[in-house]
Amino acid sequence: PTALKIASIEGLRLLSSAIERLQLALQNKEKQFADIVTIGRTELQDAVPITLGSQFASFAEAFARDRWRTFKCEERLRMVNIGGTAVGTGMTAPRSYIFLVIEKLRQLSGMGLSRAENPMDQTSNADVFVEVAGMLTAFAVNCIKVCNDLRLLHFSGEIILPPVQAGSSIMPGKINPVICEAGISAGIKIRSLTGIIAETASMGTLQLCEFMPLLASSLLDALSISTSTALMLADHTALITACPETCRKHSDAGVTQITAFLPLIGYEKAQALAQEFTKSKEGNFRLFLENKLGKNVVDQVLSPQNIMSLGYK
Repeated sequence: PTALKIASIEGLRLLSSAIERLQLALQNKEKQFADIVTIGRTELQDAVPITLGSQFASFAEAFARDRWRTFKCEERLRMVNIGGTAVGTGMTAPRSYIFLVIEKLRQLSGMGLSRAENPMDQTSNADVFVEVAGMLTAFAVNCIKVCNDLRLLHFSGEIILPPVQAGSSIMPGKINPVICEAGISAGIKIRSLTGIIAETASMGTLQLCEFMPLLASSLLDALSISTSTALMLADHTALITACPETCRKHSDAGVTQITAFLPLIGYEKAQALAQEFTKSKEGNFRLFLENKLGKNVVDQVLSPQNIMSLGYK
């Protein structure tokens, strides 16, 4: 268990640095796309207007929480049971060795390791590794969610994912979101490994977790895949570009942007305008609103600063 805890701490630190790179890449896109208005979506239907930058800010916040979780997981991994021998009681080990070995290990590793107050607990229970697995599961879920959202935004034409192939296997020039799909695949793999970690930890009996070798292999693989995935997505994210024209087209056409005008004109008038526009068969709702309410009013209400402000004044 002690060796695995040290290896896990090393893995978590590498993962934390990789997640930081991904978070920064997303935050850079948040700033670059801050003034690009597009349409938000719920249940794959048009919702209220947002900025493209705010979407990337949401991605960045999700991974920021993952990075915070790596620090919290490390705290409990620092408690080790070396010197506990067979079941954690330290039987047959000199007491001087039990106290000295942790000092030497701390010096060699450079980590803030400490001897467990109850080594028997650390020998028989592997839930600390399940806690790490939970953190990795959260990271995997975020990878799947964000990669899928990036695929959808690429499909809608609001962003362009950088091409990494000349085309598909048969269609030249076709830009498939293969890096996002690799991220989703990695997330699925990580979740399968964390499931093994939980299962093996639960199968320990009395004073020993007999399935520690499989647990260790799964945990170290999950950490390695997570780190590689974060670095891959960070490099890919840095090359994402926006399509302001397409974003504007989606935003201008959406009838649901009338929601932003509710504090100004009220629900009944907004409903009437939406119904009138739908019957007119016109394609640009923003132009329709400009004709009805005035361009200055529409520009103010649908400005990036106004739609992203918290509430209304």
